[in-house]
Amino acid sequence: MIDAERAVLGALLAGYRDVDDITAKITGTCFDLPIHEWVYDAILRVHAAGRIPDPIQVRAALGDQQNRLPGGPVYLTELVAACPQPASAPWYAEQVAQQAARRRVRSLAERLLQLSETDRDPFEITNDAKQWLDSFTTGTDQDVWSIADAMTEVVDVAQHGRRTGYSSPWPDVDRITRGYYPGRLYVVGARPGVGKSLWASNTAVHLAKQGHGVFVASMEMSALEFTQRCAAAEAGVDLGRLEQGKLAEFEWDKLAPAVSSISQLPIRIADAETQTIADIRAGARRYARQHPLGMIIVDYIQMVQPGSAKEKREQQVAEMSRGFKRLSRELDVPVVALAQVNRGATSRRDGRPTMSDLRESGAIEADADCVILLHRDDDQPEIIEVIIAKGRSTSTGQASIQIQGHYSRLVGNEWRPYGNHQQHG
Repeated sequence: MIDAERAVLGALLAGYRDVDDITAKITGTCFDLPIHEWVYDAILRVHAAGRIPDPIQVRAALGDQQNRLPGGPVYLTELVAACPQPASAPWYAEQVAQQAARRRVRSLAERLLQLSETDRDPFEITNDAKQWLDSFTTGTDQDVWSIADAMTEVVDVAQHGRRTGYSSPWPDVDRITRGYYPGRLYVVGARPGVGKSLWASNTAVHLAKQGHGVFVASMEMSALEFTQRCAAAEAGVDLGRLEQGKLAEFEWDKLAPAVSSISQLPIRIADAETQTIADIRAGARRYARQHPLGMIIVDYIQMVQPGSAKEKREQQVAEMSRGFKRLSRELDVPVVALAQVNRGATSRRDGRPTMSDLRESGAIEADADCVILLHRDDDQPEIIEVIIAKGRSTSTGQASIQIQGHYSRLVGNEWRPYGNHQQHG
């Protein structure tokens, strides 16, 4: 129903004034085409700023995205021509909402079919299906609960426990974080070269082996580099020799089964150097139609392109962190966003990073449900200290994992409470 998407956008661009009437029916995620989601989100930003979302204002709000529209900015004018009667906007919005609901139903059906063929407990699958169905309604009412409905959820959790999170490759870390929970934003921060990318690749493979689809937005590494690390870690072969084409015969014997194993995993890698939140959202949604999505990994958050180049950098990064938090809730998956930390920690006696060292914005700290900081001491370069500095509904604490850089692996060790005590976020 692409014509309906074009028509509702054209109506808004042509002067349909009751924008709130449209937002009550559809959100940006209701659009099938990513370019239409971009335009819709830009229209809402212009409207929220108190301006009329005509093609000139929306073009400015799109920023660099305008150049990625079919034919460039002239596409906005074509959208206006697609809706000769702006008063019909509510009807077209309803068609867009219905088509979005049908896509979600198809996605859920495929998701349940694939999960039914795994070893997962069927009762857990049924409970998850109920939650997915409950989230299928469109419009703002989906976020409005009566206290009675919320209390029903409270009692259900008290009786059966909260849905368990996905495990990480490191049980010692899971003792503190209790795993990765859907709907939460996890920020993993460290200085360059400490091990953030290994954290990402190890986590992706571990989760995919459990049957969960992983969407990786990798602006730091190409898909080839990311996959080389996955293969080296799985096979236990030297990454340097793998990259240089100098593997020994015995290493080829180890690599062959690893290649076969890794190739079957449900991991999708988007490695464009310039990606916006809208790009990542659209890519993850497309992949979710093909395979049950379990996690989104972003490497790394400060490299994501802002929606507007005119805002201050702190505001841009704040927009990104809020966007990833919304994305985790929209798709009901954990989002693991890697982040650079600044040089502030190097001036401290112990050199350990803190949340205030997260580069360019305190909003990252505020939006994250869990902040994990990685640190390597020069005296023990083979050990990474994992500092869980913030946790909502989890503990804070500290664990140690070993880095086997030549194999692209992070291996679990022991853990201890952060600050010699456990603290619940």
